[in-house]
Amino acid sequence: MKLRQTLKFVAAVAATTALMLFSTSPASAAGEWQTYKSNSNWHCGSTSATHVSNNVVFQTCIVVTPDGTKGQVVLVVSNRGTKDLALKVGMVQSDELYAGNDHVCNVTYFLAGGEARGCFGPTVAFHGCGYYWGNGSLWANALEEDSTFPVRYDNCA
Repeated sequence: MKLRQTLKFVAAVAATTALMLFSTSPASAAGEWQTYKSNSNWHCGSTSATHVSNNVVFQTCIVVTPDGTKGQVVLVVSNRGTKDLALKVGMVQSDELYAGNDHVCNVTYFLAGGEARGCFGPTVAFHGCGYYWGNGSLWANALEEDSTFPVRYDNCA
């Protein structure tokens, strides 16, 4: 009888561990460039060309949960050209959302022509009514840092 209980316990622990290790990760998985699909919950700053090429554009967005209580900063990079681009590092910042801590995508990704990817900061709760700012930085190919225009979101509106 004790052997059966022990085996059930071991099986439950193994199943829980496997679920934690192999379940799908949320859109804010740290360190990786991810595909995305924007909608009306995305509040974005101006799109601008990068130093790499006029065909490579980027912008920073604040994505708000449907209930309006949480948000995350996302750096979006789009390759409108035909040549591949090495996204070396992406970084998002927001003093209001992340208390001055930067969140980094540092896994190099080769962005093909016609492709777009995002570097997602974590989703966190808004702390009261007010303006929330976000901005992003990009290191691509062998060039120096390139920064986006900041984005501002008013969660009181």
